[in-house]
Amino acid sequence: MAIRKMAEKIATLLLHVSFFSSLANGEDCASDGSSYTYSESLSGDSRVITMNVCPNHVWTKINPNDAVLGSFEMDIPAYPRYEASQTADLSEQGGAIGALFNGAYIFSAYGGSNYGKVESYDNSAPKAEGDTFDECNCHSSSDDRKSYHCHTPPSCLLNQLQEKSDAHSPLVGWAQDGFPVYGPRGNGGIMMKQCSFTGNVEPCVDECGGYYGDIDLEDGYVYRYYIMGEHSGGTSCATPEPYGESSADYFPFTPLCFKGCCPDGGPHPPIMFVGYALSCDSSYSVRCG
Repeated sequence: MAIRKMAEKIATLLLHVSFFSSLANGEDCASDGSSYTYSESLSGDSRVITMNVCPNHVWTKINPNDAVLGSFEMDIPAYPRYEASQTADLSEQGGAIGALFNGAYIFSAYGGSNYGKVESYDNSAPKAEGDTFDECNCHSSSDDRKSYHCHTPPSCLLNQLQEKSDAHSPLVGWAQDGFPVYGPRGNGGIMMKQCSFTGNVEPCVDECGGYYGDIDLEDGYVYRYYIMGEHSGGTSCATPEPYGESSADYFPFTPLCFKGCCPDGGPHPPIMFVGYALSCDSSYSVRCG
């Protein structure tokens, strides 16, 4: 019941931030956010997300790449299953691992073969590319296909959702394994960090960037991920984003592994959505992909 109430809240949120686009695939997204589309619906045990990967806010080209419009659909478990004993490693997994309500992909901290397997802040994408994140803390990786994404907190989206410094961050999107993704703050407004960094002082996140247990928002899930790091609050016109490079304190920023499962070992994703999930046992029938 709590999860269904959360779905109703999300529907209200999307009415607040939605626009409708008349652009064709391959065209640049409008720089004022007016070409954005995003929708989601529940179909049986699946959550179906459709978007055009154009952000619902301003964006600025800092690296050589534009935000490009393209159709995208993702089916994920609406009632995801938590796998405590194993994880799906994303430390060498490029591309998107989830979707944000602002129309951007979520990317892991892995920045590509030039940096190698991401094992620390020193070879993470925010460290290497943070000076190309726009005023909303995101950027694109291609100039001719959909790729607008965030490695660190989506500051403009968090501003739209009225994030407060003394409260849990709002829900900002979904991971490919079906679990929710929140902004950087946990219960009481604590900036979330890995437990290995805090000395296991809770609230803190596990090696995947997730937290198992109850949260102030009572979202109905046993587990959820966080996009960690400081951000400008979505009110800065400065480019690049002043906190784009973040710091080692908030590594790995976005999920570095998944703890949710799919019945067939993972989806068969479209281009630019290349994450994967664990295999569930045969009794778990939710489709994802």
